[in-house]
Amino acid sequence: MAMKQSAIKAQSNEFIVELKDFHLGFSPLANIDSLTQKGNNGHASTMTDVYVLDGNVTQGPGLVNLTNGTQATATTETINYILDIPTSGNIAYAMGNTKLFQLRPDEVISDSFFPHTITKCSEGSSIAYLQGNIFYLYNKDSDGDIGKGTPVTNTGDLSAGGIDGTNWTNSANAYASDNTYATTSSAGLIQTYKTFGLGVSPAQDIAADAYIDGIEVKAEGKGDIAGMQIAVRLSWDNGSTWTSPWKVDTANNGSDTTLTFGGPTELWDHAWLATECTDTYFQVQIQCSDLNGGTTYSLDHLQIKIYYTGSEITLDDDWGSTAVTVGKSEIEKADHPVACKEDIMLFGNGRYVGTYVYDTDTLDVDKLDFGTGTNVADVVFNANYWYIAVNTGASGTNRTMGQIFIYDGGATETILSDETGVGLERIGFLYVLDGVVYIAYQDLSSTGGYNIGYIVGRQIKKLASFTGSLPNFQQKTLYEHTIIFVSGSSIWSCGAISPDLPVQISQIADGGYATVGALAAPFGTPMVSSTDGGTNFRLAKFSGYNITGVWKSLVIPVTAPRLKGYVDSIMVLTNALGADARCDLTIEADQATRTSNVKQITTTGKVRHIFDAFGLGDFYDFRISLSWANGNTTNPCKIRNILIRGHRTEQA
Repeated sequence: MAMKQSAIKAQSNEFIVELKDFHLGFSPLANIDSLTQKGNNGHASTMTDVYVLDGNVTQGPGLVNLTNGTQATATTETINYILDIPTSGNIAYAMGNTKLFQLRPDEVISDSFFPHTITKCSEGSSIAYLQGNIFYLYNKDSDGDIGKGTPVTNTGDLSAGGIDGTNWTNSANAYASDNTYATTSSAGLIQTYKTFGLGVSPAQDIAADAYIDGIEVKAEGKGDIAGMQIAVRLSWDNGSTWTSPWKVDTANNGSDTTLTFGGPTELWDHAWLATECTDTYFQVQIQCSDLNGGTTYSLDHLQIKIYYTGSEITLDDDWGSTAVTVGKSEIEKADHPVACKEDIMLFGNGRYVGTYVYDTDTLDVDKLDFGTGTNVADVVFNANYWYIAVNTGASGTNRTMGQIFIYDGGATETILSDETGVGLERIGFLYVLDGVVYIAYQDLSSTGGYNIGYIVGRQIKKLASFTGSLPNFQQKTLYEHTIIFVSGSSIWSCGAISPDLPVQISQIADGGYATVGALAAPFGTPMVSSTDGGTNFRLAKFSGYNITGVWKSLVIPVTAPRLKGYVDSIMVLTNALGADARCDLTIEADQATRTSNVKQITTTGKVRHIFDAFGLGDFYDFRISLSWANGNTTNPCKIRNILIRGHRTEQA
């Protein structure tokens, strides 16, 4: 497979080379030869931080720190794991070495509760989301543990503490259930209640970006005759506007009965904001709309409860070590990859796989035992089976045996269903996409021997190779229908944005500092953590375009017996360039030992760029090099096509 060259004239000394279809990504041999000639016209021999998924080649995504995403504020340690799905509207979680972090799309939460320091935690490992709860797995000095977080979903029952007017007799008597009553003997006479304590304590202080799910009002009282109609409505703007229609129920005769208006999902025909659910704005009105021939309705107690989805959560850091445990008495100090289905959590625990069944509240930390010298590298769930990646052998720069075990989805047996052998290769991660289980693994004997493939029956089908390092279960996510993962200090992409395109592998973005931690995209935009190995830490997300991008074509031989090549002109097609968009083009000749003059691909609105006079002379081979070092982080320079025209000259 070699790059095609087409003559534009019959004479053999003229040549034209067209570079296009950049979605092909790296050459199949680029991982072992940065000057490879093997591939097609769109393949790269080298690339750094570039985006090729749509067929063009341009700058890859840039990074911007989240608010509070550095050591200057809340992010004072490396974040090891980011939960890849939000637990509620705009809320997700991350684990550092000693802390549990709460995240929003643009922010690391920094308040009186988060980041939350976990006593005795020395290394955060992973987080699972199961049945509305989070489970955070971590290591201590000599063993491990699991914490549990239960979200706060309502304010609890809040009693009125204030009134607006005294239309009812003894209207303040409705503040408590004590058999002293606020009363009315006039049908349609309205009493307003307020000051429910909203915002007084954390449980009632609803975060401004929380989603209000429903509002409930409880009226405990009685009529002196059966059939009295009690009606309630709410205000969100301190009594200026009220919900409509009134909600109506029928009071009991002779003894206190609690009438419930609204509920967990009832919004009273109003789109509530969390900021309206404070004592400044929230009010309740009540009336006896129909006395039904009776004399008096008596209200003993008026309460409200607001249901919401927000950031409040109750944490139990040592839940795993204090829960009822079947099997071993402790959780190992080990890697803890985790996956969930419906009511079951499956997690790695060193040589063991542990399970937690939510419906029976049963934690079993050694459900499966793979034996001495093994380590569970990753677990995923697909098509009613658990896939468990296990490495056997010494850690570090030692060859290991990789195996993938298949386990029944019910997680009730101690017998495995099937097995796929990876061979003498170490497994990094598993990833499920479109019903296919993908695998990253390493051949220690090969330079650049990092591979990504997928499972077919009992076989592994290799897709592509890459350089850098072997990514683990904490360093993978989905981006534009490709799997992106960490390798070295960079972020790579493997896959295709369309089923009509071939699978590519490319190096798409920088990871931040030299040591990259977690990669995930709980809100759709990838987030990546990193550290310089010292006191600097960051949590950043993809934003705009980088100016570190470099792309180089395959090496193109143009020599023949007694002939050398010479480039006459190059035409480059781009997008309509925005202000300050720029890419610099050079020719690298004779195995990249000589470089031409720089040609600037720039000018606002321009789409065709023609260059000559490269100051290079003749050569045996060449490749095109593109650099966005002088580009723009807002306006990209997207290369659609490069047409190179040249000729061969006879040598003495």
